[in-house]
Amino acid sequence: MKWVEIPRPARHYILYHTIISPILIVWYMLPVYLFMTGYTVLEVGIIYSAVHIASIPLTIMFGKLFEKISLRKGLVLIDALDGIAYSLYGLAYGPIAPITLFLGMLIEKFSFMLYPLYPAVEKILYPQDRLEEVFAWHMRLPMISEIIGYTVLGYLFGYVFNTPFYYRMGFLCFAASSVFTIIYLIKFYLH
Repeated sequence: MKWVEIPRPARHYILYHTIISPILIVWYMLPVYLFMTGYTVLEVGIIYSAVHIASIPLTIMFGKLFEKISLRKGLVLIDALDGIAYSLYGLAYGPIAPITLFLGMLIEKFSFMLYPLYPAVEKILYPQDRLEEVFAWHMRLPMISEIIGYTVLGYLFGYVFNTPFYYRMGFLCFAASSVFTIIYLIKFYLH
């Protein structure tokens, strides 16, 4: 199947995933940032465990809200929550760092809870008779984007901008990119 044969809404959705894929490097940058700023393996484990424990009762409340969220608003909410979480990571400095990191991780955990919306959207947008061919594009383009993005960002944050200050600035830049992805969703998917 050629790219132009894919229905336009499905192409926009695949491009959305292509755009957001490199941003997921935040998942790898956060633990590196924690270690870089002096947290021990035990302390990092405690933070992640505390986030998981705190999210248990909130998951139940959030689950009730989840049933009332439309697919379209849910996708925007995912990017908005990620943007807030990445902003908190970028503001994690000094004595408030543990609190902002914890809150950011907790907010990102809520974002993860909405991820089942992605397959639901795919089921609606992708033509069922040519599903495998569309999914080939759905996997191919975001993976290429990740390979290029992770290589470039990995080099930049591993060798050029490899201090806690630059990691915080990187988190803030990734947070700002959420504004772009929200606008993209509103323009191409929420019309």
